[in-house]
Amino acid sequence: AAKLIDLGLPPDQIPDTFAGFDRACGHWATDPHEAALGAVFPHGINAREFVAQRWHEGELGRLHRFADVIQIHPRIHEGLPVFRGRRVDTRTIIAGHRAGMGMESLCRNFTITPYQVRRAIEFELELAGKAKVDAPTAG
Repeated sequence: AAKLIDLGLPPDQIPDTFAGFDRACGHWATDPHEAALGAVFPHGINAREFVAQRWHEGELGRLHRFADVIQIHPRIHEGLPVFRGRRVDTRTIIAGHRAGMGMESLCRNFTITPYQVRRAIEFELELAGKAKVDAPTAG
């Protein structure tokens, strides 16, 4: 909210603006639709600039750093975190890892790379607020 005020949004418009974000695109924080966000911002505030700046801050920044591999969109796999361009959700990989699947099995069964497996584990740990866990080993 402070950032919006700094950009010139009157404080009394903050609640309506955030409600507009949610109506325009439910996952505006992780997968913004620029046209929808632009319609929400009053007084000519640049939606693209605002969202780009937020991607590196707080909760949003924590999740956006995984955007190279993971995306969250309400129309893709019911809004679950999935690998970009795929409908394989990260929780499926975590479940396989916990069930004892090794790196080769995870990669082969889900047609993903070892890097994607590691990023999925890091992502789920970040969501859970945990530090680090060992990635599965080959085999």
